[in-house]
Amino acid sequence: MPESTWVKTEDSIEKKNDAVYKWIKENRQTVFSLIAIIIASIIIVTVVIINLSKNKETAEKYFFLAQQYYGANNIDKALEQLDIIEKNFSKYPAYDFALFLKGDIYFTSGNYAKAIEEYENAKKKTKNKDLLPFAYYSIAKSYQALKDYSNAIPKMEEFIKLYPEHYLTPEVYLSLAISYENKGEKQLAKETYQKLLILYPQTTWEGLSKEALKRFETKDSKAKK
Repeated sequence: MPESTWVKTEDSIEKKNDAVYKWIKENRQTVFSLIAIIIASIIIVTVVIINLSKNKETAEKYFFLAQQYYGANNIDKALEQLDIIEKNFSKYPAYDFALFLKGDIYFTSGNYAKAIEEYENAKKKTKNKDLLPFAYYSIAKSYQALKDYSNAIPKMEEFIKLYPEHYLTPEVYLSLAISYENKGEKQLAKETYQKLLILYPQTTWEGLSKEALKRFETKDSKAKK
């Protein structure tokens, strides 16, 4: 590049810098105000981040306490901690897990109707979409535990349709077959066992399906005699 060009460029930069310094000098109050606003914004953002971090930790502590109370079979205290999370910490990950733990507590306590209510609430409110399959699954299993197969079967079919590749899907197929069988719909039960056999070869599910189908064959042969 010719020397004359970069010399002119340097002169141009110096003139621009002079203009900037002049503007700052003439608008000193405005500049100070802008700097104050920037500093205040940084402080506010920092405080918010710190508070968010503290609130997240607080929510996790309540969830930990709920788990400990649940493990000690102190159900009332566990539910009390989960209620605090649900009412005050809906923006944090612990909130989603608290919703599901409430359902689990009622399920393991044998209160399946209340468990369904809580799982439905979790399905509606959870922000973590990765947890949705567990809501559908838990609702279906709760209806099955109630022996309400008229509701359990559609819920299981819905799960399979929505999550055909989920790791829970083979278990749902098995539960569906058992539900059909318990409801007296033997042909649908057999078809579901056969589907499970085809979809999951060389797995535990294949073995369970074969055993179930043999049971059907034994029953059918006895019925013919």
